[in-house]
Amino acid sequence: MRETIYWREDTTSFAMYVLVSCLSVYLVSCMSENIVHSMQGEKASVFAEQKLTVYGSLLIVAYLLFAGDCASLLLTAEDRDLMWHLVFYACVQAGAQHLYDPRVVRGSRISLLTACVALVTLRLHYSFDNPYTLVLTLLFGTRSMFKFLSAVVLPVGAGHFALLLLDNFTFCSLLENGLMATSAGPLRGAQAQLLVVIYIYIYIYMYNTNESCGIYVI
Repeated sequence: MRETIYWREDTTSFAMYVLVSCLSVYLVSCMSENIVHSMQGEKASVFAEQKLTVYGSLLIVAYLLFAGDCASLLLTAEDRDLMWHLVFYACVQAGAQHLYDPRVVRGSRISLLTACVALVTLRLHYSFDNPYTLVLTLLFGTRSMFKFLSAVVLPVGAGHFALLLLDNFTFCSLLENGLMATSAGPLRGAQAQLLVVIYIYIYIYMYNTNESCGIYVI
């Protein structure tokens, strides 16, 4: 219909914005703390202290997404698909970290936090077409590649292998439904995907050539 404007009112309250802001600050601080431990080559016992609060944060994220029926406000199928992929990933990883031996789920702490932050940005923008998607994809992909390399040099069981497959599936979804779908066109999307992969390989190569202590997966 001509001369028609479709609009939707954002009914997010001030209190909800305060909650989202506090949650974002906490999740990013947890990510930073784990990254520092990873770069220093320490096994992050810090996550044991974060467990309950991270689980609580995951429940808050679920409330933010589904209490206001966020899925119905998403414009594209890619946003909805990526949202469900990240929700499934976060739930599986949280359950695995609670139920299984830490050696089975090693390398999943930063990835879980990254998925939670990505879902929070979705709630704020109602889209993954936001300034944070590229950075979070880089971080998630880097952790996934470190976990893959650790599986090559360290013995892993069936549980760890299944989580590794889930990690790679989620990373591919971030590349396709996150970067490609939110780019200006197919060429720009392919360039963004290629740059992410190249950056990850360069970073891992430089990290492993500068560190004689091996690959640390946190």
